[in-house]
Amino acid sequence: MDYKQFLVEIENIHTELKKSITSNPEEIQERLRYAMVQLARSSELQATAENVLNMKKGEFAQQNKNTVMKEVLYKSLMNYYCCEELNFFTSAERLNKTLVHYIDGARSLLSYEKEQTRLVSSFK
Repeated sequence: MDYKQFLVEIENIHTELKKSITSNPEEIQERLRYAMVQLARSSELQATAENVLNMKKGEFAQQNKNTVMKEVLYKSLMNYYCCEELNFFTSAERLNKTLVHYIDGARSLLSYEKEQTRLVSSFK
């Protein structure tokens, strides 16, 4: 399976999240909508990555079921054998966590900006 397309998608989402947010409530809401859609996509990517990683680990275990080796060596060899799948899974997992924190931060910023707007309008 080619993971490059998934990794490119993950990188594109990260690039979009790196853009700074202004204090405009409408823009913040739009960024929140985008992030929530991407959160759902990142969950799908994470589930796919975990499934692919588990299948690759099972393949490695099947190939080495009669091989006697220490657990540390076995785990190191498995990680080497599954390095692309592990990278895909780790990237998807980090994206998911990043989106959760991004959404929390954007919601806090939106609440702050709405409160500022309310305070300013109450003094007029």
